Amino acid sequence: MRFPTSPAASRSLAFTLGLALTACHGSSGSTTPGEGDASEAPPPDLLQAPAGSYGSVIVHEDAPYLFVSFAYVHEGAEPPAPAGPAPSTVQLLTPTGPCDAQVGEPVSLSTGQCETSTTVARPLTGCTGPFARVARVSGSWPEGVRFMALTEPTDEPFTSPASLRDAQHRARVEAWMSEEAVSGRPLQQAISAHAQLDAGAETLETSSASFLVGPSDAQCEQQVEHRTASALRRGERVIPIEGLEQWQGVVTYRGRVAGVLYRAPHLSALASVSPDGNLREEWSERVWSDNEECGPFWWAHIEYPCGP
Repeated sequence: MRFPTSPAASRSLAFTLGLALTACHGSSGSTTPGEGDASEAPPPDLLQAPAGSYGSVIVHEDAPYLFVSFAYVHEGAEPPAPAGPAPSTVQLLTPTGPCDAQVGEPVSLSTGQCETSTTVARPLTGCTGPFARVARVSGSWPEGVRFMALTEPTDEPFTSPASLRDAQHRARVEAWMSEEAVSGRPLQQAISAHAQLDAGAETLETSSASFLVGPSDAQCEQQVEHRTASALRRGERVIPIEGLEQWQGVVTYRGRVAGVLYRAPHLSALASVSPDGNLREEWSERVWSDNEECGPFWWAHIEYPCGP
């Protein structure tokens, strides 16, 4: 079955959230007006929903689409046709809260980078972004939730952690550089990235760094050491979050971080964030694949010098 090709479709689908990318290392998002005064913890089941309640959103040229299916073209098969009728509306999550979007007929988008692929998706109209990469296809988002998009951090080379402006980020990088795997070999290159998003009453942050270590005259004996750490800052408290490496935005509730959108561009995923920093995945779906060597898909990226 063939689907019409979107006029806006191009060689590559930009799996973005309509983020405003800046050249600011250690960048942060702005606080949602009127949401930063309260400090009530989100209910533990705030983002829990029955099976079939969530669906995946992809964004192409700042326009949202409801994901249907994905396939590599060279495999000789087109993506499967949509199974069953689609909802007439879905509820997107934006910086001003939930927004009901109209669901259009499926179109085919060219989504290849290194590999040729195509995605079938339904255009969503009637809302202004940026948008969370997860939508409610059944039911509604809870009252009081908002989406805040992360300003993507910039990879910044450095020679000394003393040049890193944020104290917590600097301390993490210093600790990583003291590890034997890094300090025990000559350092050839170091890059860090620091992501921060202030929800009002607390801030979600991630520090990433990569270190190229080994002899300068034998590149194939060099090694890339990559480190990442995430945490919630609430006042003077710093609460570690395990398993969170790269994310695209948060779901806020009364100035607190209730959930995080992460694992893009390959997956659409939403996890609840508890007050003590535990993640509970509420939704996850693979929406895209490509050759992993095609581009940097993580922060503080250093290319292994002796790779293919």
